[in-house]
Amino acid sequence: GARDSPFRGAEEEERQHSRELRGLSEAKHAKLQQETKERHDGLKEQLDGMRREMESSLGALGQGISAVKEEKGHLGGMEQRLRQEFGAQAQAGRQGTEELKQKVETLQGGFVELRDAVRKSPGKESRH
Repeated sequence: GARDSPFRGAEEEERQHSRELRGLSEAKHAKLQQETKERHDGLKEQLDGMRREMESSLGALGQGISAVKEEKGHLGGMEQRLRQEFGAQAQAGRQGTEELKQKVETLQGGFVELRDAVRKSPGKESRH
């Protein structure tokens, strides 16, 4: 009975040792889990922040696009009005030119008649 006594002491020591190791590994495992969770939460927070920032940027971009479309519509309307105005002026110009041509032709006709009348008038030849 005296021979197995040191072994029993060694077994007890080993069990104690393995309990301590198990305790340590459980503590280490819990610590790792906590660190992983904290890292995960930190990343999630960063991602949420990035997502919010992106949504905000997209919102601003959308507003910018709307403003550009509105401005484009406004410019399109102005361009159309300018074309109409220019068209009306060009039309008036053509009509004016036509009237001038007619007046010039009338004047030319008058000059021709006057010249012919002057040529035919008596006393013209005597001054020659």
